[in-house]
Amino acid sequence: MVPKGLRCRKEGEGLGRRVRGVALIAAVWAAACAVEPPAVQTVTFPSGDGLEVTADLYRGMGPESPTVLLFHQSQSSRGEFARIAPRLQALGYNALAVDLRWGAAHAGVTNHTAARNGTPGLIPRIESGEERPWPIIDASYDDMVAALRWLDAEGYTGVRFALGSSFSAMLVYRLGAEEDLAGVLAFSPAEYDADRPSLVRSWAHALHAPALSFAAVGEEEMVAEVAEEVSVEGSLAAVGSLEGHGASVLDEDPKAWDLLTSFIGQHAGGPPGRSTHRLVSAEGVPVFVDRYPSRGGAVIALFHQGGGSARGEYGFLVSRLVEAGYDVVAADLQGGGDRFGFPNRTLAEAPEGADFSYCDAAPQLTMVLDSVVSWYPDARRIAWGSSYSGALVLHAAAEGADVDQVLAFSPASGGPMGECSANHVADGVELPTLVVRPAAEAEIGSVREQLALFGGAGHQVLVASPGVHGSSMLNPVRVGSDVDATWALIESFLQRPARRAGSDAVEESDAEAGSEGLVAPIWADGDFLDWDDVTPVAIDAWGDVSPGSAADLRSVRAHVDERFVHLLVDVGHAITLQGFRGSFEIVIDADGDPETGATDESHLGSEAALVYSQPGDLASGVGFGVGIRRLEGDGLGSLEPAGRVGVLAAPTHSSDRFEIRIERGMVLGGGVSLEADTGFAAVSLRLLGPEGLRDQLGPFVVPLVPAAIEPDLLGLEDLDRGPDQLRVVAWNVSSGQFHRRSAAFQRVLAALSADVVLLDEVPADATADGLDAFFSGVEEAEWEWWLAEGGWMQRTLVASSTHAVQGEPSLAKIDYPEGALEGWISETDSAEFAPSRAALEAEGGLSATGAWVDVDGTPVLFVPLDFQSAGYHGSPQDRLRELQAGVLREAVAQVLARRPGAGLVFGGDLNLVGSVRPLEALIAGLGPLGEDLTVAEPLNPLDRSLVTWRSLGNADDFSPGRLDFVAFRSGPLEVARAFVFDAEHYAPEVLESMGLRGSETTETSDHLPVVVDFRTGR
Repeated sequence: MVPKGLRCRKEGEGLGRRVRGVALIAAVWAAACAVEPPAVQTVTFPSGDGLEVTADLYRGMGPESPTVLLFHQSQSSRGEFARIAPRLQALGYNALAVDLRWGAAHAGVTNHTAARNGTPGLIPRIESGEERPWPIIDASYDDMVAALRWLDAEGYTGVRFALGSSFSAMLVYRLGAEEDLAGVLAFSPAEYDADRPSLVRSWAHALHAPALSFAAVGEEEMVAEVAEEVSVEGSLAAVGSLEGHGASVLDEDPKAWDLLTSFIGQHAGGPPGRSTHRLVSAEGVPVFVDRYPSRGGAVIALFHQGGGSARGEYGFLVSRLVEAGYDVVAADLQGGGDRFGFPNRTLAEAPEGADFSYCDAAPQLTMVLDSVVSWYPDARRIAWGSSYSGALVLHAAAEGADVDQVLAFSPASGGPMGECSANHVADGVELPTLVVRPAAEAEIGSVREQLALFGGAGHQVLVASPGVHGSSMLNPVRVGSDVDATWALIESFLQRPARRAGSDAVEESDAEAGSEGLVAPIWADGDFLDWDDVTPVAIDAWGDVSPGSAADLRSVRAHVDERFVHLLVDVGHAITLQGFRGSFEIVIDADGDPETGATDESHLGSEAALVYSQPGDLASGVGFGVGIRRLEGDGLGSLEPAGRVGVLAAPTHSSDRFEIRIERGMVLGGGVSLEADTGFAAVSLRLLGPEGLRDQLGPFVVPLVPAAIEPDLLGLEDLDRGPDQLRVVAWNVSSGQFHRRSAAFQRVLAALSADVVLLDEVPADATADGLDAFFSGVEEAEWEWWLAEGGWMQRTLVASSTHAVQGEPSLAKIDYPEGALEGWISETDSAEFAPSRAALEAEGGLSATGAWVDVDGTPVLFVPLDFQSAGYHGSPQDRLRELQAGVLREAVAQVLARRPGAGLVFGGDLNLVGSVRPLEALIAGLGPLGEDLTVAEPLNPLDRSLVTWRSLGNADDFSPGRLDFVAFRSGPLEVARAFVFDAEHYAPEVLESMGLRGSETTETSDHLPVVVDFRTGR
């Protein structure tokens, strides 16, 4: 039969066809089309003891094609493969699904071999323990051998693979040790026979065929015990992405299927569903090309690396591409060989001359691309090269090859490439291009220069870990580990819309768009939406850290603008970046040269290391803050506090992703910075634990374009508000500073001209007379205010100069419900902090209050607050904040129940340095229709962040962050504008007009005022 997706070629079809002046000399189609037998045929054959065995034969491209024998799991049948076998058949493989005598039925398909053996009648006795299954299981091996002998008798001469499921996965190891197989595919193998606890391992040890040992999620340990005994080159132990057991996972887990077809393709030279063409170049060189059909909408032309061949390098990959909808063309070029186990047919027929250079293969590659255009005139065309051919596809694209995208893996640039070096055309390629290098190669100075060249030209570059040279970095067998992360990025690139050269469909290429994107603003706001169009520059395998690791580095994206280097780092698990069990380093080589800077091997060539969650001597083992090592020469130097050096991380609360922003003017070791005209920096990310390095990402390259410049200061228009808007200012006045710097506080509040002021951390010794005096100095107006009675050392306050303020008596002092603090203590592991703090909390109650302000006839409840400080994700302080949020939310909900149409505004310092749960608990369900409150997003326009707190001392260990929030009920109020006010960011003439100095907000509080202008419907 002809598998789905293939068609029979009429006699002579495709012969003598002209392809841009190149004769298509011959095409050999492997399918026999005269008679097409049925898609599946049930056959029988005798086992060794004469028992008749039933099997379903799915004929592929022919008897000479590879055959996959499929053996089911316990109490199952050949029906286990009813959906799997046709997929193998569609790829051109023969498949033989066999009923073994240890079975019953599956999906309505009776196991006829088992029925003849009487197995179903014995199963109840076996399940009750009266009999053992192992004699039947052992005899099932003879059924498997019989299937091989039947293939011999029927003339199936192609290589063979044996797939086992659960109990039969044990037996295929034996089959691979005793029979001639090209590969063993064992799904959920284990030592299932307690009386023979090392039997399967002995078979695995004796294997002489490569094995895929597959474990579903949860089966890792039992499978690893067996897989570790396999020593045959080309073997792979892998874990799927879903739970399950045996070969049944192939129906549900796409990762399992991809591993299966990749492994078979690796050892079969690709799926047999292909046609082979012999092209002859103008120089008379015959070039062999394989064509694999799919849906025809897009085609990928694959070119191998030096010493390789199309089937040897890409056999593992073709099935995956074809099933994803890509037609595939894979060519053997001169410059190849048989290093991956399959001969280079072009080289065999046209050996290279003594003076051959890789550039000599360029006309052959161009001829193949021209043929691709002829074969697929309307398809999207992608040129894919590896090592030397990676450089050649880049040159072809720069010289006008009619393709839409270019993928270059480890594109060669060294001496043997000569004028064909990939680096020569970085600026000349105008198509969407992805250049990929493994992390080990990115340690090399010349490779870093290449990545900087292509990245600086607006092309996508990627450093993959783990990885090996060329396209082999996508092959889990050659890499020796999971490559899902790398493949996900390749898939994403392949799926991008592309511009055909000369097409009017898209105005500009993605490369041009990428160049413009270099100056697009990134906001350090912790919501990541502005990163959607920024692709990762480095990736790492998932799950490659030791159990119990707080994080697992997965990917990093990078963006550079005139002021900052921005990184978006995926750390795998939710952590508090400035406080978790471990440390996270950003290692910066400012000039990208490993020969300059630090000489310590772990930080070779670097000028600085930023250390988040610095190691401490805390009993919890949790680090704190951020420090910097300025590196120069020997040693790692001292770890200095970095709260004021020019780094920022968002969000401040826990997350599995963080934006990290580095000022380009930050002083590194040796006095250098990222402003210098070095062209690019090289950066590595390191995850450390008590035992040392746990994970690493990079090094990756960050082109330092555009040039660093200082921004323009803000003008008066950045403070304006519209008519009839209500301005609310929330400000943590930093306790004692409120008394010491009262005049500066007054000037700032007067300049902001707020209608309603929410203050937190008002000192407990503040008096009515003192507050009257304070507000009278703000501006010439009658102020009304309401001060909380609770809050222990720090109180909260609501004030207004334009509206009447009426305190809410039930919120004057908010106490904890009975037993709440005791419950909190029981949840913590702190014998020191929790009990002492609980006593203070019980006495003072929450640092929060509430007061009503009538806004255009709508009563609005304003609630200033200040939650517990310090801690980390899950710490006692974090859990106390969560408790405080819940208690305050319930108290406010009771008040609003009496006035359901009222407005609500929370404002204050939530101290979210642990989890985000306190904010989530506070706003839950308090909207007018039971929805959550809306959280305002107050921007700091010059800083391009949402930072509300920054250290005022040079020795502070914590970098700036967002601690202060305003949340409100939508409907009565809507945000017109929200910003964070920092006097340092305004032009001198603006400050003069407001009666301020640039240092006013620095001299008052370590928190900045949060300003929200509300539309009220006036």
